[in-house]
Amino acid sequence: MINNTFFILLSLFTIILLGSLANKFKILPKEASTHFNRFIFYVSVPAIVFISIATFDLEKTYTFLPFININILIVFIGFIVVYLATKLTNLSKDKKGVTIYSSNGGNVIYFGFPIFLSLFGAEHFNLAVLYATVVITVGDLMGFYLLGINNQTSNLDLKKELIEFLKNPIVIATIAGTAWLFIGLSIPQFMADSLDTLGKTTTGLA
Repeated sequence: MINNTFFILLSLFTIILLGSLANKFKILPKEASTHFNRFIFYVSVPAIVFISIATFDLEKTYTFLPFININILIVFIGFIVVYLATKLTNLSKDKKGVTIYSSNGGNVIYFGFPIFLSLFGAEHFNLAVLYATVVITVGDLMGFYLLGINNQTSNLDLKKELIEFLKNPIVIATIAGTAWLFIGLSIPQFMADSLDTLGKTTTGLA
């Protein structure tokens, strides 16, 4: 498995190298990365999140919840430890904010998903997506909250922060996928195929 992981990472870094060369030789304009990231954030990642959650097997929930709850607890503890640690430093408010918010963020989607698919196949991929979505969503919410406390001298406007959080396309896709799952509707094959195709563009574009 170690050898497999190495070659998977090698393939990902090869794609990164190709992207760098495309920029160096002006094959793509500098602003291309901005548009690619917007497409990933607003289209491809929400597509894969929605289809994975909407087709999730509810029978696996009971074995999955304890695992996800432990990871959420770890994220909470990590954020609190870093937040308290920044209080002991002489960093500026901006640098403290960056440190707090980025401390518990991992590249789960861009790197984690392709590695998981290559090592374990597509059979349990929706579990990986569900894990990443829940942990990232909770982590982002916690990060936004602590970031708001760090940046504001007055009381934090929780309502405003929550509204901004709910505007996140990944959060919207998570809520929509969960609603679709519990309503019990089946996804038309053409729609499932389209969402799957869009989701698979994530790693290459990233």
